[in-house]
Amino acid sequence: MNAMRVIAGLLLFSWALAAADITGIWMGEVAGRNGEKQDLAFQFQTAKGAVTGVMFGDEFDLPVQDLKLDGDHVTFSVETINYYDGRRIRTAYKGTLSENILELTREQVTPDASGKQPEKPKEPAPKLVLKRLT
Repeated sequence: MNAMRVIAGLLLFSWALAAADITGIWMGEVAGRNGEKQDLAFQFQTAKGAVTGVMFGDEFDLPVQDLKLDGDHVTFSVETINYYDGRRIRTAYKGTLSENILELTREQVTPDASGKQPEKPKEPAPKLVLKRLT
């Protein structure tokens, strides 16, 4: 019985070590309208055993939703509201995490007004490379 507990404890410990540490502030640039560069930044933190995050915005910060970490793979989404028509827009992010680099792709996953999913782009989504600041 004790051997089972030791093995279970070692497995949990090794799983915890295998999960990459996403906590901190991550910043990079994305191509905006007319090809202009725009800053993109996230902050992730751990509180009471749960990892939470926010995406920094010009006027207000947006909470990260559906955050999942599996080893060095990360997925999450951010929901914004269109300023002009009030439509909710959900963007899904997925990627890999190394010590100080977070490589992500993003995809709009919000259905349009008719309920149809947006068409998938024919070209692969560009990688967003974020660097850990803290």
